[in-house]
Amino acid sequence: MNDIIQRVLEGGNEPTRVDIADLLSSIAPPGEKLDEKTAAVETLYEVTGHRSTNSQGHSVIGILDSFGEF
Repeated sequence: MNDIIQRVLEGGNEPTRVDIADLLSSIAPPGEKLDEKTAAVETLYEVTGHRSTNSQGHSVIGILDSFGEF
């Protein structure tokens, strides 16, 4: 998990869908540890200094179930 956050930090860009999927996969198989996965994505955005919401106010946290890795 920390490797993925570090990779995003070093890249300097906003976390991508691939970054989030990789993060979710690194924690547990799909359907397991959902609270931990949600917290990890929140941490990813906090640590990288990016907003987890888009310009319309929709949060990536609200769509985590659209990731097969979630």
